[in-house]
Amino acid sequence: MTKRLLIFGGFLLCVIPTVALSQADSVGASFRAIARSTENEVMLRWAPTSLNSWRLHQPYGWKVERLLAEKDSISIEVPVLAEGLTPEPLLPAPLEAWESAVGDSKYAAIAAQALYGSSFELEIGENASPGVYEVYMKSQEAELRFGMHLLAADLSADVARLSGLAYTDENVGPTELYLYRIISQVPDSLGGGDTVLLLSGPASSYDLPPAPTPQIEANAGMISLTWNLMQAPDYGGYYIERSQDSLNWERTSDDPIFPLLKEQSFASPYQFQSATDSVAENSGRWYYRIVGTTPFGDVGTPSEVVSTVVGERLVAKAYWVEAESPDNQRVELAWAWDPPQEGVKVVVERANKNAGPYRVISDTLMGSVVSFTDPKAAGSNYYRLKVLHASGTSWNSMSKFVQLLDSVPPVQPRGVVGQVSEDGVVILEWTPNPDQDIAGYRIYRANFLSEEFSQVTIEPVTESLWYDTIPMATLTKSVYYKVMAIDGVGNGSVLSEAAALERPDVIPPVAPPITQYESTEEGVALAWESSPSDDVENILLYRWAGNERNWSLIGRFAPTDSTTLDTLIVPDMAYRYALAAIDANGNESEKSSFIQVRGMRDMERGKPELFIEVDRDRRRIRLGWSMVPGGIDRVLLYRAEGDQPMTQLTTMSGRENTFSDTAIILNTQYTYRIQLIYPDGSKSAFSKPQSVNY
Repeated sequence: MTKRLLIFGGFLLCVIPTVALSQADSVGASFRAIARSTENEVMLRWAPTSLNSWRLHQPYGWKVERLLAEKDSISIEVPVLAEGLTPEPLLPAPLEAWESAVGDSKYAAIAAQALYGSSFELEIGENASPGVYEVYMKSQEAELRFGMHLLAADLSADVARLSGLAYTDENVGPTELYLYRIISQVPDSLGGGDTVLLLSGPASSYDLPPAPTPQIEANAGMISLTWNLMQAPDYGGYYIERSQDSLNWERTSDDPIFPLLKEQSFASPYQFQSATDSVAENSGRWYYRIVGTTPFGDVGTPSEVVSTVVGERLVAKAYWVEAESPDNQRVELAWAWDPPQEGVKVVVERANKNAGPYRVISDTLMGSVVSFTDPKAAGSNYYRLKVLHASGTSWNSMSKFVQLLDSVPPVQPRGVVGQVSEDGVVILEWTPNPDQDIAGYRIYRANFLSEEFSQVTIEPVTESLWYDTIPMATLTKSVYYKVMAIDGVGNGSVLSEAAALERPDVIPPVAPPITQYESTEEGVALAWESSPSDDVENILLYRWAGNERNWSLIGRFAPTDSTTLDTLIVPDMAYRYALAAIDANGNESEKSSFIQVRGMRDMERGKPELFIEVDRDRRRIRLGWSMVPGGIDRVLLYRAEGDQPMTQLTTMSGRENTFSDTAIILNTQYTYRIQLIYPDGSKSAFSKPQSVNY
């Protein structure tokens, strides 16, 4: 379904991001609605879509119901019965209620006249002849009442409330979202009315965005502003504000500007609105901004400020007459004005490249001056004249090139340093050259000091900082850089000393292969060859038991180790073993090809290995042991104090493999052992006694 932007009077509908559902537009009493929420309230606004609907709703009005849809980001099951917020239908207030409002608001007077006046006409000016226009207005009086009433409601939130076209729900929760039903009370005998659903609440509240930044143009004392309505669809109208100092602002009109659209497709991101302002009697620079207003009376953040100059403009231009050096040090410049103009000034700028950047080398010179001498010219000089006008406008001349004779190259660059990130980004820095005529630097690179360095920059680098990207999947551990300084005439310095930058190690080592394995009564014996990589920090042993779901790391060995015995084996259970290598930077290799072996049926249960750590800061002794493939039913923990016999300290669940002993005394020796009880009731051997002094 295509979304539409509908305007009735000045009412922009469906511009607030809420969920709005309704019956077809063909319903005689149809209407549209929008909602806006803040932290403390939800505001609802609606308007009939036709003259017929406007007439039908005046005696019958609308009711508003509410259902809680979401709380704390959790959807609520919508109840069958809704909460009625308006016991009586919302109708236009009676005439006497409008009388007090009319004195304070011209919009209230317009709405009251549209609703209750015996006739409704617009002023057409003292000198205008009614003629056909008057006849036409009489014939269109009903449509005029309808449109002007809704326009007045858009211009005043109080008028919308008095007209029965608005409701504010202040009894809302800060994290809640509600489904509102606005129900037409037109009876079925008259064709029935429409119902609109709106999803809104403090949970969906947001700050209004700034108004769109306008484009500005001045022509013959008229200021034209144009902006894209689709950049801030929350707003239904806009105020134009202007200033001559960008500090003190005034609105160009008491009434906002409404986009004169009947329908807008949201498929297009552009829909422009224009406005004009006359400042013909006040020349100079003018600043403008626009401020959006919503149908709820909210005024948003102003747009960015734009400016333009009105009145007298710059017409003078300066043309080069002479630019030469009499002594290969100074440059004498001369120009002529065409046409001359009072109140203009000229600035002389210089750059070492035609594209700039240009910097000012003269004070601001009055328009009567036609020459200037540059006392400290560089080797290559591009000169430009900038003509300034009191209005703030300026004009730049064509550049003029002057080349001084220079055969002396810059000094050798120094202080070249850098670093390489893990993703191959190089940051290279060096000390800026002291030469005054430096045009830039060239960068050279090599993978070895013994090879020829290659230039890697296309254009000279103007700063003493440069970024490069190098491959990391290489066996060369370093990359080398040199820098050459270039002056304005192309003289190159001697290359700098080479800066050696170390590549971060991101390549993992090669895993060693398992060469021998055997299942014995003591466990599974494994042997392997050394890794061919020279940066191995550890060899990692992984095991996958038959009833497990993934590899488990069971051992970490020195690069020189080549054998191990895995004693924590369940008889007749199949095991897989694989090795991996890891370097000092944490780069781990892929696992080696695995071998598969089965524990002997009649083997003795292996002795568990017990680990002990003294934690004096927390006054405890921490115990740990390895988990056994196939599972453990429980763990029996034994302890002896000094020369006393060993007694059972506690029984642990088979799912636990650590214990903290806090029932300890200073200057006491403790000895610990554990025994594992398997699910089938069998027992392991006792672990080796482990003693510690606390």
